[in-house]
Amino acid sequence: MSRALPARPSLDHLKNEAKALLKAFDAGEAAARRRIRDALGDHATLKLSDAQRALAREYGFPTWTRLSNHVKAARGIADAIDAFLAAVQQQDLEGARRTLAQEPRIATESLHVASVLGSVSDARRLIEEDPARVSVKAGDPAAD
Repeated sequence: MSRALPARPSLDHLKNEAKALLKAFDAGEAAARRRIRDALGDHATLKLSDAQRALAREYGFPTWTRLSNHVKAARGIADAIDAFLAAVQQQDLEGARRTLAQEPRIATESLHVASVLGSVSDARRLIEEDPARVSVKAGDPAAD
């Protein structure tokens, strides 16, 4: 089974998901046992690290560490996008510049940031890659 991570994955959520998988496996739930078998082969007993590895493989990563590192990197960009957009909404030019300097990838990975920066080519590319991006909300519309 291959699953896609959400656009803004949470490591805490994934940890809880692994714990729930372990609990379901220990309770003898057929779906959990099938997931473990598909990801790791047959197991009579399971440790949390096994459940984490199985979950990582469901998301297309060979190990929990690789999944965790990927999520941390994705969250870093998401947090930088949020910080940049908050600075823009607060008309904090220096804060926006500082965030962009610290994480320049946000200019090419966020439709909202590309739009703020007036980067038509990046905005066009991002929309072509995923037209649903135009419906995704970002920032805090209620901010003063």
